[in-house]
Amino acid sequence: MYKKALIDFYESNKNVLANQNEIIEVSQGIFNRSHFGGSNKDAIQKMFINGEIIFCLKVKYPGWPAGILFNHDYFCICDCTKPSEIRIQKFAYEDFQNIEFSSAFFGKITRISINNKLITGFEKFEYETLLKLKVILYEAKVNFENEKLRIKIENESIENERKKLEALFLINSKNNILDELDKNKDGEVDLIENDFNKLFSKNQKSVMAMDKNYVHQFVKVSNFIKTKKQNTQKIFESIRDTSSKEELEERVSLLKNQIHSYELLVFHSINMIGALVSEDLITFYEIYESFDKLSMFNSNWENDVSEKLTNIGNKLDDLMYSIYNMEQNIVSEFSHLSYVTQESFADLNRSVTNQLKEVESSINTNNLLSGIQAYQLYKINKNTKGLRP
Repeated sequence: MYKKALIDFYESNKNVLANQNEIIEVSQGIFNRSHFGGSNKDAIQKMFINGEIIFCLKVKYPGWPAGILFNHDYFCICDCTKPSEIRIQKFAYEDFQNIEFSSAFFGKITRISINNKLITGFEKFEYETLLKLKVILYEAKVNFENEKLRIKIENESIENERKKLEALFLINSKNNILDELDKNKDGEVDLIENDFNKLFSKNQKSVMAMDKNYVHQFVKVSNFIKTKKQNTQKIFESIRDTSSKEELEERVSLLKNQIHSYELLVFHSINMIGALVSEDLITFYEIYESFDKLSMFNSNWENDVSEKLTNIGNKLDDLMYSIYNMEQNIVSEFSHLSYVTQESFADLNRSVTNQLKEVESSINTNNLLSGIQAYQLYKINKNTKGLRP
């Protein structure tokens, strides 16, 4: 914008302005080699760092020359009142946004007094030309500022629209996810029933006949699974309070991992009861040992998580990553169980299926096992805002 204004000004005032070629060709004047050393061209390049010079305004100052070089991005004032006192000042056109500076600057280079009386070597037409340049530069500055303001307003409008669309998209995404995970819309995440308790109650005498201590252990397993279900519900409810797409994706991933580990616990716990009742002690102890490695018989992990989820409200922060690590441990430990791949599992599965029917359970062990085997654990990004430890 300044460049166009300066070029137009030069084209209208060639009679008092020196162009780039004339500046380089002169042997005396503003850019004399005695002032700068080397060639006039080198001196100009040093001043403008190879900038594009548009024109020069030479001042007929008594004694020593002075002047102003104009290029696309900035201008330089050269004031050589003495050979030993060469003063070169460089200004950006944006400096004209300060009207006081602008007035002081033009007052300085025209060498005028407070009452605007011309007292130095400008001819009248040169002085008028300079004042005309002042107006042109100021108008260019106003246009420049107006264009910047227009672009700023336009960008702000675009940004506001983008934020509105993002907010609308986030609301729709949350609603779709909530509908997907709560199909009957009762406000609770859809989970299979924890029918471990039903089988445990039905076969309590058989468990006691094997070892009375198992009763207490199985109660702990039941409470562990119950608490995990409650914690899964709390994470489900936190989805409504997510504030960004990234946070939403992380919480949904964590929730689906929670659902998966919950299903693993239910599946293997009912098989543990079934194996004990069927006197398949190898399978029983294989599952029992996995539960023991996960400290389900002597750990308050899920209770601690439940308390923290209750106390911190919607701010899950690094607790989410801790929960994710626990889910990984559960999935990893159960992945080593081999009883589901052995021929004897068919008999165990039939036995468990019959027992589930007797307690009117809705669990289909075959479908449950297929879903468990097909599941791929979601990754949780530790660097996501809200998950940084």
